[in-house]
Amino acid sequence: MNTLRAILFTFVAAALCGTGIVFAQSTGSGLAGAYLLRPVGARAIGLGGAYTAIANEPTGLFYNPAFSAFLPDRPQISLMTSPLEFGRTHASVVYAQSIGSQWGISAGMNSFYNGSFQATNAQGSSLGNFSNQQYDIVLGGSWRNDFFAVGANAKYLIDALTGSGSTGKTFAFDFGAKVNLIDILTFGMAIQNIGGRYDWNSITGSKDIIPFTIRAGVATEIGINQEEYVVRSTIRGEPETIQLPSTQYVLLGLDAVYNQHDKSPTLVLGAEYSPMALLAVRVGGAVFGEKSGQNKFLPLTQWGGGLSVKPTIEAIPFLFSVEYAISGDAVSGSGVAHHISLIMQF
Repeated sequence: MNTLRAILFTFVAAALCGTGIVFAQSTGSGLAGAYLLRPVGARAIGLGGAYTAIANEPTGLFYNPAFSAFLPDRPQISLMTSPLEFGRTHASVVYAQSIGSQWGISAGMNSFYNGSFQATNAQGSSLGNFSNQQYDIVLGGSWRNDFFAVGANAKYLIDALTGSGSTGKTFAFDFGAKVNLIDILTFGMAIQNIGGRYDWNSITGSKDIIPFTIRAGVATEIGINQEEYVVRSTIRGEPETIQLPSTQYVLLGLDAVYNQHDKSPTLVLGAEYSPMALLAVRVGGAVFGEKSGQNKFLPLTQWGGGLSVKPTIEAIPFLFSVEYAISGDAVSGSGVAHHISLIMQF
């Protein structure tokens, strides 16, 4: 019990120290590319978006570019779809893996379709049906040693208003790091969408700056049934301890997320529990942040919950997990959204 208390105390203390960097940022303005603020991937959504330090599967590309160096050296692919009300769809596809013992690579696309709508001019005359498609294509790379990793993403963003002929395009960059503070505690930090500015092909040639995002977080995994055994080294003859991964565990993540136009960062807490190798359940949400112009505890401006099912089927030549999440969606009439992801490792 004392060990568990020490773990939790260290976890919270490190989180508060890490988020101090985020609180130092000033508030800016700009809402272009707002879809980039939506969490990606059913697992991360189920954790409320607290994924900066956890990021250990392909959709980590959208949270921390340093993630890929810690992945296995086998290709992984993640697919996500989120069918939303009013004809909207949020979808992503990502590939990632480590290369050798120190490098990682990743590539993906994140898209948001806003559905079709009837457009009119200033006089109220119909201009026909328009639709809005926003997406970004991302290439990432990372490097690591035994204690930390650093990474960067380059992304190409397109915002197309189909039917009007108007299109905005830009490049932007992400930078991130992951640090193993101690064996059970990981710190992650990333700054996203640096340099993004939509250049529109309209008559006015207008430009829209994409707001940057700074995120910092800590995560810890507490193994419940962790096993280890001792073998003798074939080289020096000395005993070596081999630890087996826990199939039962509790995972905690705490993120501070600051968007350029926010008055203050939002603190997001997420938790995942795996009672067996086949199943994991999770929940998360905002525990502190701005709501209606004021900072509040438990504003729940973002929240999520979900589960993973990880069957082992010998006839299928790859490992996979099916992820489901439910989250808040202020635009929909029901106030909720549903998300499904498929993660495969070959």
